[in-house]
Amino acid sequence: VIVPVVLLLLAYVPLSGIAIARQFLRQGELGATSEAFTASLQQIQETALPESVAGWERVRFETISRDRNDPFGANSAIWEYRGKGMAVGVSIDGQYSEWHDLAYCYISSGWKIQAAENGITKDSDTEVPHTQLKLYRNAGDTALVMFSCFDGRLKPVEPPEVSGSLWRTLSNRLLAGGLMGRGESDVVPPVMQFQLFAQSGHELLPHEEEALLQLFVELRTVLIQQLAAVQK
Repeated sequence: VIVPVVLLLLAYVPLSGIAIARQFLRQGELGATSEAFTASLQQIQETALPESVAGWERVRFETISRDRNDPFGANSAIWEYRGKGMAVGVSIDGQYSEWHDLAYCYISSGWKIQAAENGITKDSDTEVPHTQLKLYRNAGDTALVMFSCFDGRLKPVEPPEVSGSLWRTLSNRLLAGGLMGRGESDVVPPVMQFQLFAQSGHELLPHEEEALLQLFVELRTVLIQQLAAVQK
């Protein structure tokens, strides 16, 4: 048991570095599609998402431009909603060359993963996968993150299995860096990500998680429809 684990650990660091480097290179190769994505994102306005929905009220909007290799995405459009005793950030981020694992981003900013799982919900008649992360910090803060990725055709990108195992972490990193293929389910870059982030000072209750999931699905449906209209 020990020998395979040691070998896997020795392989993880260099392979992970190669995957990250390849991902950065692929970002630079997106060219015209990258410019088209940025242009479509810049056309998204605050009113792209409703002022009120299911007991939530939109209270703030901003756009952010970062370095093109920033793990949170070179461009983001961010809305803040308040309701049901919570403040929630909703954003569209990108672009990426493949499915983007937000777990790495939040871990690097001080959060720890309590639980992770994939799920499927429907946008109209289309089944859309998403990943859910339960996070915590030493200060006693907790957070719930939900996110889905869409490729250049606005087709949902299937996330890999979530697991705490070293092998799954390695395979996720290889997949994200383009060093391991998806087979038939090819992804056409650039990839954009829709996410919801809700932070709380207590463990979220089941009804609060259900309300957040409902908000996530409703706003995701609206925003993808808006992006589809912009790209026509």
